[in-house]
Amino acid sequence: MKNYLKLVNFEVNRFFKLYLIIIGLTMLSQLIGAGIISQTYMKNAKQLMAENQLSMNQYVE
Repeated sequence: MKNYLKLVNFEVNRFFKLYLIIIGLTMLSQLIGAGIISQTYMKNAKQLMAENQLSMNQYVE
């Protein structure tokens, strides 16, 4: 059992940097995706408000 734990510790330490890079890339891609989606939503909302001559309050309702 002691050898198994030593092996697990070795493998975790060996791949720790890779895990951190993957976590960082995932977080970055999630933030970029959320920004793109929110910009698209706002662009569509502004276009709809301009076409229908709606105020912000009317659009929200």
